[in-house]
Amino acid sequence: MKKRRHANDNFEVVSEKTPFAYNEAFKTFRTNVEFAASVDNCKTIMLCSALSGEGKTTVSVNLAVALAKNGKKVLLCDCDLRRPKIQRYLRIKASSQSGISTVLNGSCSIDNAIGYMEEYNIYVMLSGPVPPNPSELLGNKRFQRMIAEAREQYDMIIIDTPPLGSV
Repeated sequence: MKKRRHANDNFEVVSEKTPFAYNEAFKTFRTNVEFAASVDNCKTIMLCSALSGEGKTTVSVNLAVALAKNGKKVLLCDCDLRRPKIQRYLRIKASSQSGISTVLNGSCSIDNAIGYMEEYNIYVMLSGPVPPNPSELLGNKRFQRMIAEAREQYDMIIIDTPPLGSV
């Protein structure tokens, strides 16, 4: 029986152990993002793609880590409420069921939904339990207020979204 491969089997987070070209690609991307963000004082970046498997989560995580390595206080948000991947990619053990879905449904505060990953020097807000109405949660005013509150506390917010083709 063949072992089933997961998307994160070959996932690498930028570090001293990753290939030079990989690190340089994300440093270049980080520099371009920082330059573009400085023009309009942009603090929120949403990464999206048309289909699943195009590398959106890989780019989201590595951009967050690259920005943190450059001295930014970064919040990485997993807004793919149907099929979240950041927890698996970063091998985060779920210690609670709080996350974006619980903040948006009003059962948790944003501070209780954010964890700190010392290894990467980033803050992470996982998706939380899969809700029956993810589109409605992300489209309501609570989401706007959550992002506005996070903008006051973080230099950059990276939002990993679901693939647009499936939504």
